[in-house]
Amino acid sequence: MAVPIPARTVSKPMDTSDDDAPASPGSRAPLRLQLAVSFAQGWVLPPFYGTIMGGATIALLSTPLYLWLLVRPRERRSAAALAALYSLVALGVQVIGPVIAATFNAVCQICSISRIENNRSHP
Repeated sequence: MAVPIPARTVSKPMDTSDDDAPASPGSRAPLRLQLAVSFAQGWVLPPFYGTIMGGATIALLSTPLYLWLLVRPRERRSAAALAALYSLVALGVQVIGPVIAATFNAVCQICSISRIENNRSHP
């Protein structure tokens, strides 16, 4: 038994007579508002570029881990997100924390050695 295929309806071409008309001043208000907000953001956001880029970097680097963890708890997004967050915090505490502490300690030692050398050269 053959299933009938419905005939395609042919639509009329769109009426484009209004497209050539100049834009009224009221229709430019959203564009002006969008430009004003864009300039305001460009003025306010520069102090936060480092934080924004750091957050974007962490989000991009943690996405593969999150997607891998998402398969493990049977598509439970909250559990996968919590596991990814815990993994990043553990990485920060176990790796980045000691590196920062060692760097701070080395800088303090260099400063104290520099002070001792300066005191010896200028009696």
